[in-house]
Amino acid sequence: DGLLGGHSGEKIHENRANAIRLLAFTMISMKRKAVELDKILNISEFNGGEARNSIPSKASAIISTQLTLDELETLTKELNARFLAMYDIDSGIKLHVREVDSAGRKIFKSEDATSLIRLITIIHVGVYAMVSYEKDVEQIVETSANLGLVSTHEDSIAVNYFPRSSVDGKLDSFYQLAEDVADLTEFEVLIMNRSPAWQKTPNSKLATLACDIFKSQNDQTMKIKSIHAGLECGYFAMKNPKLNIISLGTTNEAIHSPQEKLHLDTIVPQVNLISTLL
Repeated sequence: DGLLGGHSGEKIHENRANAIRLLAFTMISMKRKAVELDKILNISEFNGGEARNSIPSKASAIISTQLTLDELETLTKELNARFLAMYDIDSGIKLHVREVDSAGRKIFKSEDATSLIRLITIIHVGVYAMVSYEKDVEQIVETSANLGLVSTHEDSIAVNYFPRSSVDGKLDSFYQLAEDVADLTEFEVLIMNRSPAWQKTPNSKLATLACDIFKSQNDQTMKIKSIHAGLECGYFAMKNPKLNIISLGTTNEAIHSPQEKLHLDTIVPQVNLISTLL
């Protein structure tokens, strides 16, 4: 635990660590150590993440093993140092290991445990492609994917994978990737609703009007930019590509993370802006 987490669109470009992936790599290292010492290690549970659209900040596994607590603690210290070196932005990464009650716990079949770990470690997570919509403007994320949730149930494991893209064709390729990886690891795929791509409108009159009103009401310049996020606006744009659409809102911090905050003093200015704009 201790990872930053955050919005899987807004913060995906910051190379924040994914707790589910780190836990899978931890399981691989523990398994290798068990094989090296001719000892047994099995997985009973694997859970992680807070929401499908947030970068998971914590994950946990329950294992049964002949490795001693000292051996496990030594290994987790080594892994913790390695993960901190890999993700310098995530300075709070912390691997914990402790004993739990094993009474009545089932264990995964070896092949099922292997399939789960393989799926988690080989499917693409993070930024896939960047794009710039205007000359000499800083690039933003065009396509990305997040592994947001893994949960253990009585007779199944659920893995929630969430790709995003402003290009529908690239989104299609990620759905194909998910199906191929699932087939290779013997998982079943359920395709949920997807947010259609919503392209930026060049020289938007609506955006210009909103900025002018905000400036006159608050005596400060409104921030306007393209962001990497799935919004309901995409469905309207899909039905009518000629619509001029903008999305506006309050100032928020650490969206989709345990540290999420809303700046209360930005609510009234948005209400005034929307009322006048309409």
